[in-house]
Formats: sequence, C-alpha cells, structure tokens
Amino acid sequence: MLFHIPLGTVVAEELLFRATINALWWRALPDPWSRTVGAAVFGLWHIAPAGGWGAGGSRVVATVGATALAGVGFTALTKRYDSVLAAALVHYVVNAGGAVIAHVSSLES
Repeated sequence: MLFHIPLGTVVAEELLFRATINALWWRALPDPWSRTVGAAVFGLWHIAPAGGWGAGGSRVVATVGATALAGVGFTALTKRYDSVLAAALVHYVVNAGGAVIAHVSSLES
C-alpha cells in the first residue's frame, strides 16, 4: 500500500494535474480562476475513489471538498517552487498518513 500510493497515485496525479492540466488552466485563465478551476477538477477526479455518487452523498461531497482544498495547497506549492516535487512530497505524506491511520484503526476493531 505504501508503495502503491507514490507510484499509482501521487506521481500520476501530480503529473496529470499540476504539471499538465493546471499548466493549461494557467495559460487560459487569470490566476485566481485557474487555481479554482484546477482545484475543482482535482476534487471531481476523486468522485470514483470515494465510491461514486451512489456511495452516499455526504461522503462523496466531503471527499471532493477535501481533495479540492488539497488541490489548492498542492497548486500553491507547485507555483511557489516552480516544480511538482514539493506538491508530490506533501501529497505522498497526506496519502500515506491516511493509509497508515486507516490500517491502524482496522487493527483496533
């Protein structure tokens, strides 16, 4: 699990969103809008991992909102350092931390 996260999730999402899609938004829209649209698209990307719309609206809405907010932070790091590396490292820490917490809590039940 801790190896799937950096390769299957973090690298793919950071290259797709911060390095590619957001770069296109930055060219097409002024700064506040490009960040907002990029974060919203990143959030919407996480509907399926949250179980899809049929999984329960509040869980999906919370997931989309949290990942959109994370997208704002990841984009800020990418813009600040002119690289996806800082965003990818933070993204990995957040995802791996969540996986470890979920694993530990499943052991306690």
